[in-house]
Amino acid sequence: QSKNMDPSLRDCHVCVVGAGLSGTLMALLLAKLGMRVTIYEKRTDSRDAGEASAGGVFGRSESTTKRSINLALSERGMQALKEAGALEAVMKQAIRMPCRVIHTPGSPEVMQMY
Repeated sequence: QSKNMDPSLRDCHVCVVGAGLSGTLMALLLAKLGMRVTIYEKRTDSRDAGEASAGGVFGRSESTTKRSINLALSERGMQALKEAGALEAVMKQAIRMPCRVIHTPGSPEVMQMY
């Protein structure tokens, strides 16, 4: 918990709108400061049983709001996860990406090393 935080804020209830990368990380950091946090997200969880029972595979949904995407984790992102105490757990599941491939219509693919 932060020593510089106003003590009157420790027991407040905070609402975070959006359960994406930033929203969930912010909620985690605020909770670590002692705040009560509620997260609101308008989209359903793509891992729910309804998607799987309909023959869908996680990351292969026809719905653009439920498709899996690749995420690159920058040094700044790793520092934020470390601050939240989540870096080790995330890195256990991470896959190293040594480069990215640029796809331009009508041109050959270009590989850019990180």
